[in-house]
Amino acid sequence: MATRKEHMININKRKAELTKRKITNMVTGIFASEYKRKNGQWNITKISKEAGVARNSVYIYLKEF
Repeated sequence: MATRKEHMININKRKAELTKRKITNMVTGIFASEYKRKNGQWNITKISKEAGVARNSVYIYLKEF
């Protein structure tokens, strides 16, 4: 049995992994061109709205690409 603290840590890890997977799928998927601007930069606002996460989270995970 996990303590409350361990349980919350596990929940946050799963939530972070899910967020990372959502953003990765958007950026590398078939429709990735929908999230690019004409100048080649990512449209952070559109990605965050579609993924249902904060813009800061999108910035964090886009640094990996």
